[in-house]
Amino acid sequence: MTILEQLKAFPAFEEVPENQLQWLEEKSACLSVKKGENLFEPGNPIDRLLLIVKGQFTIKLRKNNQLQVLTQIKAPAISGLLPYSRADVAKGFAVAETDAEVVALDKQHFDEMIRNCHELTTGLVHEMSSRIRQFTKQEQLNDKMVSLGKLSAGLAHELNNPSAAVVRSAQALSKHLKFLPEKFKDVVRIQMDEDKINRLNDLLAHKVRQGTRQLSMMERS
Repeated sequence: MTILEQLKAFPAFEEVPENQLQWLEEKSACLSVKKGENLFEPGNPIDRLLLIVKGQFTIKLRKNNQLQVLTQIKAPAISGLLPYSRADVAKGFAVAETDAEVVALDKQHFDEMIRNCHELTTGLVHEMSSRIRQFTKQEQLNDKMVSLGKLSAGLAHELNNPSAAVVRSAQALSKHLKFLPEKFKDVVRIQMDEDKINRLNDLLAHKVRQGTRQLSMMERS
């Protein structure tokens, strides 16, 4: 497949006349990027239009000393500098997931493109608008995930206290269950017969049902 045929496969160029795509092909340079290499990385100047005609790239940003995957772009895809864009330097990495081929148009040709290739320029401007919406949506999603993480951490902290209380109560209940009447019988049976044990249990049960009696000050004295 020729470069011109590859350019025709871009959705953004559906309405672009062939002569303008031929101009794009003539003014551009072809780049080959091996798997694992970076198409660009933080600090690189954004000074050319990048048309990915073959392969796939993962865009990663460094946040809190960790690389986070922002998105993936797969041919046919548009990256790099776009007409009227104010981007100056790259903020992240574009790592090739496969061997890739890229058509690059230097920004020195942008004025000529804007003057003479109106449909091509319009397609790239629409692509820039779509990119802004996509990145805005992705940032909102990232913010929501961060908020969800904070909420989950707070919820886990709040649940930890009652769960610890439940564990303590269960341990206390386990301890008290050891004093069931049958256990008490086993202990007392050492020196008492069955009849006396039953009478003692009945007496204890009766006292428990009576509850505690409030004593007057005189009775307490």
